[in-house]
Amino acid sequence: MSLANDAAASSGRKQSEQQVATQVQETLAAHLPDYTVETGKSLLYKIEVDPSGQLSHESAASPTRGQNAFQTDILITKDSIPLVVIELKSGSFTSHDVITYSFKAARHCPSSDNLRQMAG
Repeated sequence: MSLANDAAASSGRKQSEQQVATQVQETLAAHLPDYTVETGKSLLYKIEVDPSGQLSHESAASPTRGQNAFQTDILITKDSIPLVVIELKSGSFTSHDVITYSFKAARHCPSSDNLRQMAG
């Protein structure tokens, strides 16, 4: 995504991914006022319901990375429904990064019919 590169280049110095994510989040939030744009939010990739109808994990309301959830760089939602996940990688990236992001995308998407992934 060119926003990440533009954000890093505009400062004239190398920025951390978190700094770039914050700049991209602020830009998107300004252009998408009807949506919630957040950084660092965790998103469930696995939702299990036991035979009694209860969720198998207690933290469904606030998912935590490592507990059936991945932390996203940027999450765009509307009415608490996840719509877009943006994973950022500033600077160079490796084939391992591509495999990792592809794995994350494959785990996210089945848990939400509306979800779209972007890497940049």
